[in-house]
Amino acid sequence: MLNVVVIGCGNMANGVHMPSILKYINENGGLQVVACADISEDKAKAFSEKYKVNEYFTDYNEMLRKIKPDIAVNLVSETTIHTVAADILNAGVHTLIEKPPGRDINEISQILNAAKANENVKIMVAFNRRFAPVYLKLKELYANKKVRHIIYNMYRINRHERYFETTAIHAADAAKWLAGSDFSKVRIEYQNMPEKGEKVSNYYMFAEFANGITAQINCVVSTGRTYEGCQIICDDSVYYADFISDEDDYGIKEYSDNKLSNVITADTLCGTEYIERMGFYNEHKVFYDSVKNNLSIDAVPSTAVQSVEICDAIKTRRNFI
Repeated sequence: MLNVVVIGCGNMANGVHMPSILKYINENGGLQVVACADISEDKAKAFSEKYKVNEYFTDYNEMLRKIKPDIAVNLVSETTIHTVAADILNAGVHTLIEKPPGRDINEISQILNAAKANENVKIMVAFNRRFAPVYLKLKELYANKKVRHIIYNMYRINRHERYFETTAIHAADAAKWLAGSDFSKVRIEYQNMPEKGEKVSNYYMFAEFANGITAQINCVVSTGRTYEGCQIICDDSVYYADFISDEDDYGIKEYSDNKLSNVITADTLCGTEYIERMGFYNEHKVFYDSVKNNLSIDAVPSTAVQSVEICDAIKTRRNFI
């Protein structure tokens, strides 16, 4: 039995991560949540009572020393996630961490250095788009195609916060994962909207990948619909895939010879639960299975370095990386 602790008991922990953990326990067994921690004692206590977790702490290092868990799920904010991740690794505890794994190269480097110093300890970055059933099926469909270009769209309603880049990082990371290659060049254009708030902008990224694929990544923070999805443009076909959509039949559409040749709806790929469709449950399953069976992990922090560099470029309003 693997003992799991949760660090960070806020909205993401309650909304998607703990439900994913409980679903894994119910369907697979082999682990139990034994403690939680949050700098807010009220949040830690409420979390422990809600999920019947035996112990709660306000100091995660104290929890790691006392509980000596097998796994820590790191769900703290982006301002401290790198420090907490390094402390977990240095304690010899396997860890699944939320995104972004740092806001700049210095912060993610702390995680990379701790991971290198603790090579037998597993760590995975929870970029949930990489684990979403729609996108996993999409990659399977075009695996043997010649991909030329990717269009990735992220639309939101009234997201006027100053630092939307910690959400936009998902779009950049998803495009990179879909391309199956590192970025070789990225140019970022900003459509500033000062009337909506300080540093409120739409972001448009024009990218080239090392394998020759190009991409346009559009992050629109204030429009009439919450939507996220992509187009994969190949030599003989084009795929449209919806990740977030208000349409009942959303999923994947394939066009060839100017005809709709294939339709796969999301409900045929997974259940109707939000945590399944958004990839949250799958990322937990992949991680716990890897710890149980000593399997390798693809979504390690080194694969997120360029995504973090883009996040930092947007924060500082740079045009190139």
